[in-house]
Amino acid sequence: MEGKWRVTVDNEKGAFYDNVGDVVFSPDSKRYAYAARRGDKSFIVLDGREQKKYLLVGAPKFSSDSKYLVYVAAKSKANCMVVVGSREEKEYPYVGHISLSAGGKHVAYEAAENDKCFVVFDGQESKRYESVGSIVFSPDSKQLAYAAKINNKWFLVVNGKEHGEKYDSFAEKGIVFSPDSKRMAYVVGAKDKWYVVIDGERSNPYKGIKAGSPVFSPDGKSVAYGAELANGKQVVVVDNKESKEYDSVWHIVYSPDSKRMAVRVKRGEKWLALVDGEEGKGYDNISIPVFSPNSRHLAYVAVEGDNRFMVVDGKEQGRYCGAVGNPVFSPDSNHLAYSVIQEGGGSFVVVDGVEQAKYGAVWAINFVSSDKLQWIAKKKDSLIIYLVTIDIK
Repeated sequence: MEGKWRVTVDNEKGAFYDNVGDVVFSPDSKRYAYAARRGDKSFIVLDGREQKKYLLVGAPKFSSDSKYLVYVAAKSKANCMVVVGSREEKEYPYVGHISLSAGGKHVAYEAAENDKCFVVFDGQESKRYESVGSIVFSPDSKQLAYAAKINNKWFLVVNGKEHGEKYDSFAEKGIVFSPDSKRMAYVVGAKDKWYVVIDGERSNPYKGIKAGSPVFSPDGKSVAYGAELANGKQVVVVDNKESKEYDSVWHIVYSPDSKRMAVRVKRGEKWLALVDGEEGKGYDNISIPVFSPNSRHLAYVAVEGDNRFMVVDGKEQGRYCGAVGNPVFSPDSNHLAYSVIQEGGGSFVVVDGVEQAKYGAVWAINFVSSDKLQWIAKKKDSLIIYLVTIDIK
């Protein structure tokens, strides 16, 4: 139908609508949802079924266990509300920054009315503030933390209790819990300095703290972040110890066993992987490093001129003119696979350095087990999609 939109999932064609939003899949990949509009009504389509009609709806979000769906909806232009499943929360002039606890048992969000902001947690309103932000649950769902502002000063609030010193700034999405929920870190600013506060202790002052920082190790015992010094150089700070200086620091990655670390850093015009404190070879660019499940191996894509290739444990593997996909390790860490898109056309998968059959396109590489690999492929000038499965010896 001309001028209409519809969503197709696994060859199941949805209804036509005047407009549709982005499709969101649940974490277990078994459910999907999107916002749609027909005439003057908007609604969420969940697993192909239209939900309650509203004047406006926002983008949907699934809980981590895929059981619950949450979104913002408005019955009028004056107010809006949060909808959790089929349950409608109280209406306010503004709601936003929705946070769901693990499993979706608790919901918290920012609301505003009468020129004051507050956090609504499971239907209960917090104290009124000038502003609130960075609303986040701990992984065990027992703690709710957020930033709040009074008299132009920001501070931390945990389970309704105000903590710590007050600051001029509080970084957006700056609150981070350790995976075991026992530790917390957040980023704040005072005058022209920025700090990381870890377990209540403030770091040295820095010119800036890198986005995506701080990062806790999987076991929660170590914490790292990227920081900018007064001279413009940047360092990796691990458990309050600074690395040597670099021109740029990005993407801090801990190994699954928490014993190793890889960081993407830049010196001059070259990017390199800083692995366990040791510098790798410099390249025009590198991807975010990926550790194997057993933490013994590390792989990343490197760019050198027109060439792209995989670097595995410091050794270069093949060279291609085109695009090289991210590395995928087998569950037992003994095998590595990735895709290659050739500049002149055609794609294939590389397994343990061996090129497989060529197709027009390949994607969705997945180890079904440690000795069985699958990917989706399509031949050139064909609409037929294949599921390719190989056994790895």
